[in-house]
This record gives sequence, C-alpha cells and structure tokens, in this order.
Amino acid sequence: MTSGAQGLALAAPRRRPREAPDWRNVHSGRHPAALRKMDSGPTSSAVEARRFLVTLAAGLSTLATTCRAEAQHVPRETYLRYVPIGYPSIVRATPETERFGLYDTSGVSEYVDVNPKNGIEDRRDAWLLALSVRFSPFMVRNTTSVPMDWKRFIRSQRDFPLTIDTWNVARSPATLTATNTIDFKRLDQGTCADDETSDDCALERLSQRFDPDSTMSEWAQSATMNPERQPFSVLFFDFPGDGPTTWHEEYNERFSHQLPPKYRDFAKIYSHPFISRRTDSRVDTYELVLQYWFFYPFNDGGNKHAGDWEHVNVVVSPRSLVTRGLYASELEQLLRRPIDAFDGADPLVIKRVEYYFHHNVMTLDYAHPNAYASRDHWKHELPEAIGDRAGEKRIFEEIRRRAFLDEAETKINTHPIAFIGGDSKGLELLLQAPGSKNRDSHGTYPLRGLYKDIGPAASAEEIDQGFDLREHFGAKTKPWPENVARFDDAKRIEVLPDWERVMPLIRDDPESRREWTWMTLPVHWGYPATISPFAGVVSHADTGNLSPFGPTFNGGWNGVGATSGYSTYLPHRIPRTFPISPLDAIRNSWGFANIPALALLNLPPLDLVFKLLPAPLLALAHTQSPMYYPKDAPPRRVVGLGIGVTTQFLSDNDWPQLFFNTPQQSELFSRLGLGPGGPNATVEAVNSFADNPTSPVFQLVFYLSDHFSAENTFRYAGANVGADLVLRPTNDSAELRGRIHMYEWQGSIRYSFLPGRFQPYVKLGYGLSWYRLEDVTVNGTPLSSSAPWIRKPSLVPFHNLLPNTWHYGAGIEFLVIDNPQPLGFGASIKAEFVMQHHSLGLSTQERAFLENEGGPFIARPAVNAVLMFTL
Repeated sequence: MTSGAQGLALAAPRRRPREAPDWRNVHSGRHPAALRKMDSGPTSSAVEARRFLVTLAAGLSTLATTCRAEAQHVPRETYLRYVPIGYPSIVRATPETERFGLYDTSGVSEYVDVNPKNGIEDRRDAWLLALSVRFSPFMVRNTTSVPMDWKRFIRSQRDFPLTIDTWNVARSPATLTATNTIDFKRLDQGTCADDETSDDCALERLSQRFDPDSTMSEWAQSATMNPERQPFSVLFFDFPGDGPTTWHEEYNERFSHQLPPKYRDFAKIYSHPFISRRTDSRVDTYELVLQYWFFYPFNDGGNKHAGDWEHVNVVVSPRSLVTRGLYASELEQLLRRPIDAFDGADPLVIKRVEYYFHHNVMTLDYAHPNAYASRDHWKHELPEAIGDRAGEKRIFEEIRRRAFLDEAETKINTHPIAFIGGDSKGLELLLQAPGSKNRDSHGTYPLRGLYKDIGPAASAEEIDQGFDLREHFGAKTKPWPENVARFDDAKRIEVLPDWERVMPLIRDDPESRREWTWMTLPVHWGYPATISPFAGVVSHADTGNLSPFGPTFNGGWNGVGATSGYSTYLPHRIPRTFPISPLDAIRNSWGFANIPALALLNLPPLDLVFKLLPAPLLALAHTQSPMYYPKDAPPRRVVGLGIGVTTQFLSDNDWPQLFFNTPQQSELFSRLGLGPGGPNATVEAVNSFADNPTSPVFQLVFYLSDHFSAENTFRYAGANVGADLVLRPTNDSAELRGRIHMYEWQGSIRYSFLPGRFQPYVKLGYGLSWYRLEDVTVNGTPLSSSAPWIRKPSLVPFHNLLPNTWHYGAGIEFLVIDNPQPLGFGASIKAEFVMQHHSLGLSTQERAFLENEGGPFIARPAVNAVLMFTL
C-alpha cells in the first residue's frame, strides 16, 4: 500500500449524481453497524481464556450498548475515519505466465481475441475454459450463500453506480468535498468519442487516473501533495442489503429458507490461470495453477462488511509427473495438449489444492504421498509423509478418498471439494441477541470440522455440513444434495486473464472498459466501512470492517501457498469427543444466552455431565466432526486423570461435638447417667481429639487453556474421634469414642501462573461434603442408636444438593512427561495445600454441650499429593 494520496477530478463535466435504488442508500450514508473482530493471526489459548473470562464478565453490561450500536450506521460524512488513506498495490502477472505465453496459442497464424474479448487468444481461451471446467470445485453451502456473477447485479437493477467520493485529507477531520457516480448500467448508451458527458467518458478518465502503467496515475502522484488541499478518492460499488438483517431478507427466502428465485441463476465463479515457478528445486520447475475466485455480495461472518472475494488454488499436473514440478519442455507439452486428451493414459489430475480462509491457507497435497499410486505403494509412502501433527494420517486418508470417484479406485476425480464457511464460534456472539448470526464468512475450507484460532481472541469457525462425493457417482447414486453447488459447467465459469492483458483494451475500446475496468480500479466492493466495537480504535486502519478490494489487489492474486496476507495453517486433527475450550461449546444461534450457558457448562460438576458422560457415545457414533487446531498453538493438555493421597487436619475441638447429635442424645445422656430429661449438670471435656486421616484422592481435570483448568476431586476419609468427659458437679468421668466416615466432591477453577513444565498455581472452588459419626461407644459400650448423615446429597431436602464447602489453595505441578502433540500421553506430579471451610452441621444447642466457642463454621486444611496422567 502506498503512503499518501492524490485527489481525483473527473475530466468529464460534473453531473448531479443520480440517486441509487433504495436498497443501496448510496447518498444517505445509512449503512449498518456490524459487530466485528479485528482480523489478525491466531492467538494462544492463554489469551483465549483470559479474553473469554473478561468477555463473560463484561458481556451483560455491554450488551445494551452493543445492541444500540448495531442499530446505527456509519455516516457518509465520517466513514473515511475507518479507511486507510492510500491505495493498495495491484499485483502483476508472474514472469512465467508471460514467458510461456499462457494466454496465447503458439503456432497459429493469426491472433484472434473476439469471443470473448478478454485479452486471451480465443483458441487458448477455449482451452483454459475447458481445463477450468474439468477442475472446477464442488462447493458445499453452509447457508443460502453461493458464489455469484457480480455483473448480473448490473443487468438486474435499475441502475448500478460506481460511486467516487472525493475527500480533502489535508486537515483532520477529513471533509467530503464531492461525489460523482458512473452508472455501469448506462455504459453502453454512448461512448466517449460521441459524448464527453457520457458515463463511458467518465470511466475512461477514471481508468486513466488509475492506469498502473502511467506516470500520471493516482499511485504515481500520491507522493506529491498540496498542504492545503490533499484530495483522496474512495471508489465503491454497492449491492442489495445494508446489514445482517437486510442481507438475510434479500438472500434468504422467508418461508423456504432457500436462495430467492431471482438469484438462483446468479451462481458463477471466476477462473484465473497462471504459471508459478517452484523454488524448492535446484533446477527450475513450474506449476500450472487454476485460481478460482468467488464473489459474494456480503460478509456476515464474525467479520461483517459489504462485498466479499474468496479463492482457492488448484494445481494441475499429468498423473505421471504429479510428484514433482514440471520442466519447461513438459509444461510446454502440457499447454499443447488437446482438450480431448485431458483424459487418457496419462490424465491431468489434481496435484494440490490450497484453501484460503480469512488470513490462512491450508493445503491438501495429493502428491506426497501420491494419492494416485496403487494402494500398496501409497501405504508404503504414507509413514514418510506423516509429520508431527496429530491426526495427519486421517487427513491423508481423506485426500486418497477424494482422488477417486469409486471404491475400486478406477475413476479419477478432478473436482476439489470446498466448504463455504461457516458458523462463527467467537466471543463476538456473546454480545449479540439470540438468533442465527455470523454464519456467512465465505472462507473456503477443505474439510468438515471446527477450525480453531482462525482469527483474533481464538475465534473459531465450524463447518458442520458433510458431503461424500462417491455417494453421487456410479451405478447406485443418491440425488445430488441441494446444498452443493456444482460449477462443472462452462456457463458458470468465466476465465480471468492478468490485468495487463486487458489494460490496452480498456484504453481503446468502450466495450472492454465496461467489461474489464473493474480489474484495474481500486474499488471497494461495497459501502466502504461499517461500525464494530473494534472499528476506529486506530484511525484510518483496516480493523476488519472495510469492504474488500477486488482480486487483483489481493495478496493472493498470482500467488501460491502463504502469500502476502496469508499464513500457512498446519493443523492438528483432534477428535471432538468433548469441548476443549470454553468457546467450543458456543451455539451460533444463542447469542448472549451463551454467557450463562458457558459459565455453567464449563464449571464442575456440570462439566462431568456435559463433557464426560456423552463422550463414549459420541466416540462410538462417529457423528461429531473433528477439530482442527493450528500446529503452533495446540492445547498442551485436554483432559487428565489423577490419583494420589490426601492428609486432612481435623480440629481436636470441633469434630468431637458430633457426639451430641440430636438422634443419639437421649441414649447418650442415659449412658452418662444424666437422666431422661437431659443433663442437669455441665459437661466438661478434659480431653478431645480427632485423628488426621490420610486417604486416597482422585481427580478428573478438564484443561480449558494453558493457564485455566476445571478440577473435579473425589475422596473418602475415615477418622477416629474421642472425648474424655468430666460431669460437674459430680466429677463423674466418661470416655466417648467413635469414627467419622466422610465423603467429598470438590469442584475447582485453577489458574497456573506459568504455562511451561513447572507450574505454580492457585485454585478456588466449592464442593459437597457429607459425613456421619459411627461406632460410638460410651466407656467401651456401643450405642444402639445411629447418628444421622450430615448434608448427604438428596432430592429431599433439595438444598442438600447445593455446595456446602468452600475452599481455596495453592500448589505446584511439574510435568514429568510433556508431549507437545495434542492428545499425546503426559504425566505430572503435583503437591498442593487446600483450606476448606464449612459448617459442622450441628445446631447451636448441640454444639453447646462441649462449650466450644468456635462458632458453626470450621476450617479444615488438607495437603494433597497427586500423580496426573493426561491427554
């Protein structure tokens, strides 16, 4: 992106702008606010947990403010605050595309570019179109969204203006000084040669201003500015709908929930072929790439903005050469292959598919191991191809399955499967009203599943639509699914050349200007900006709320793999038996109702009910889609099981009070000789004690992140208690002995200060403690009556199911076996001190007999030593 700006003044006489159709609101400035997240690289799970907890705490308080913001619009006079002051760079053709004459047909006597007139020799255009049809993707829709022919909007609307807003950015705030429009609907109603006031003439002047090869272009002059007047122009198209509500109404039929009939024949994709040089070989080799671009008129995913361009790369190769790059002679031979020879003994096949979503690219490699080799050979190569990513074998197995159309592996499949994203599972959902939201990001995904860390705050996106291509080919086929869009039809594909091929046509030919100027102008594909909580944090910076520029201004144009703006997404494939992160349980349609649900379902003991208990059934059913987690930010641990010992320190003064529980009082007083009506004397304990029991302890831990975890602790303990009594004034003595049987469950939220192998931590929680005194003797003689259970869990009374013990503590843990691979076996040892507080469960009268002044609540310290086994 160049710095600075140069103003735009159309040479054609200025006309009063025609008003756009109502759905555009071009001149009203009324555009929807959109709750968005800033687009950036993945964040760690620690940041995820912290942001999750902060959002839970702030969600309810900010909800009302956010809802009000969604009802607002970015005013026309102020949207520039969000727009960078400068133009993006246009991406040029690869040298290899020009060297090998990809858009020409060698050996023909005459160059013909007539049908269509697109800068590609007609014979070559037919060849490239046939190749594009052969490798066109089958796209699985998540909603009604399907890639569309943007030019159909021109033909279907009353007018279709390209809006040019001119701003003076010499002072802050910038001011809107002029608005001009060029109606693409009227470009064929008069040429610049005939009428200098025509829209075609205005478009010609505009294209001259932004001619990338001209020294007078907007880019070239952007460094020269007048300090008092620095004009900067924003160009944009607009499409039906002005926000999530109207997008849904426009592109989703109310009752059938299908794409409205008027848009059902809009489906179209754009194929841009180019040649790339491989850089991983000592000898120059090359690849033929089909870059498929998809236009959507809106983006209603976690990122909300008008207009959207997405793409995938399909690298093609002869089957015999699929495992390496092509030498120059081999590429030239490929470019001369007749259309009817695409199949045959050495068919053209998919070598690699690169899927781009948000700022990530994930590759399915058909060549390593060679998916087209015999199954035995493929199995032999597979171990060498598998790296250090969990579940990588399953991904290669899916690639092998997609390479063929039949179980016998006799029919090659040449159509990549692409899933149109997807359902957002990010923190922004917690600040929205219930209802299906953030479901149309339009990123292009390779596999069904939940994709983690694809954006800021550990946001995720879920693809829950499945599709098995083999079920729809062969002798016994299922009907073609309605949610799968096929593009293996020449009428649904348009071949795009490099912009350099059409630039001469744009300069000289009105028809070509109408068809191809969109490739050379820095046009926003939608109203430039929308409001979001992150928008405007930094002025004139794209925080994800801006409508995009076209494909030629995208860092992925003519690029393979990780290009400008895209990072490699190398995921672990993790079985989704139960949620790993709190965000995994977010329901797309729940909105802010997720806040209490997530707070409860991730806390013990409900995590046992909703995570552990369903796990075996989900594992057996194989219905849950997997989870894809970036290799550089995987969860260190998912679940842990611990066994150890615990020593509890019981107060000598507190626990002997249990002897005077009401159900045993009558018999106890009789044994002490205090009479049937109760004691007429005082009871003095000259000695009371309670043993400190050591017993096993078990823990089940769900790791929410590298720092946070939820612990469930179970233990049983038995302890001897006793009291030597003196009765006043008789001075008679009595010896009371008994045994406490105690059961306990504790739920804790733990925070580890360090995420490494040595982890000091603190914990806080609650629990259920229930116990009773048994085997009571008076001077060695057992009582015949039984003591009651104190707070034993029960439905009646219901309050016995509520926590009655609260605890806090601190400890240290050392990871003895630390397997960095997700779901790899690990082991650790930890030691912790926990202080527990609860009521002893006796009435004031019952506690009065031993004259204890400690009150109804007692403190019960414990020391735990635990050996943990983790996945």
